[in-house]
Amino acid sequence: MRSTPGGAAATVSGELDVASATFLRTALLKALEGCVEGGSVTLDLSQVTFCDSTGLNVLLRARRWALGEHRALTIRAASPQMSRLLELTGAAPLFAEEGSQGPNAGA
Repeated sequence: MRSTPGGAAATVSGELDVASATFLRTALLKALEGCVEGGSVTLDLSQVTFCDSTGLNVLLRARRWALGEHRALTIRAASPQMSRLLELTGAAPLFAEEGSQGPNAGA
């Protein structure tokens, strides 16, 4: 994680699955808690090689928590595998940066 004005940015790599879920959840919630109200955590998932339902669930729950706390969780970039999962599940627009259609929009 690296600090940004009003929030944080992080690059996530490797596999998002049951083995990494606890670590990812903890890191995301800690980063979101550190944001000012209205701030955001922006993720770069371009190095994610695999994501199962557990990994996607962590992202969705963190997003829901963020919204409840007046913060945002967005995805700036995603690997082809991650982009496909987000599109197939309909989750891509949920993580879009303001004014974007979703991760890698227009790419």
